[in-house]
Amino acid sequence: MSAVIWLAAGWVLSAPANSQMKARVAWTSFASNMSGTWVAQEEGLFRKNGLEVELVHIASTSRAIQTLLAGELAYTYMDGRTAVQATLKGADVAIVAGVANRLVFSFMARSEIKTFNDLKGKKIGITRLGSSTHSVTLWVMNRFGLKPDDYQLMQLVDVPNIFTAMMAGQIDAGALSPPTNFRGRKVGLTELIDLSKEGPEYVSVAIGSTRSFLKNSE
Repeated sequence: MSAVIWLAAGWVLSAPANSQMKARVAWTSFASNMSGTWVAQEEGLFRKNGLEVELVHIASTSRAIQTLLAGELAYTYMDGRTAVQATLKGADVAIVAGVANRLVFSFMARSEIKTFNDLKGKKIGITRLGSSTHSVTLWVMNRFGLKPDDYQLMQLVDVPNIFTAMMAGQIDAGALSPPTNFRGRKVGLTELIDLSKEGPEYVSVAIGSTRSFLKNSE
């Protein structure tokens, strides 16, 4: 939760004395690494420090960044890869705090699938194009020698939907984050790789804003 506290401190410094600064903040996935914001909200830490925060759910970084650029958000959780790609394309996006420096996902598959090679020609679930699950899928598939033409991506909006679709036989594999990957282990899904242990160091979860908002808040 340290990143959330650091972020709250930044808001306090920019808030007028004896007033409540209002800010809309987006969370992008049903994942434990975004729980710090909810703890701060439910424990009243934001309000205690002069902040009136509205938390909104926007599934996937790509959509959250679009909403941020439209001026409808002050801050949002975001995937490092997508944030950098947006900046390289000229978008006014800035990462202000890192939340997780590891990919927290487990890449899991139906029980009959035992290796990545078994995923050739199969359906892989992601939340949306440009999301963390999309970044994870591209990374693991490339690492284990599969090209984008070797599999089919299915956009399912949220991580729990990936689990449900896998259990229903509608897809064959996908990246699951905590706590959904715990459910996957419990029901016997094949954990092809635990990226929190075997993955690269990578800003999988960050908090970001726009440079213009940050400048105007100084």
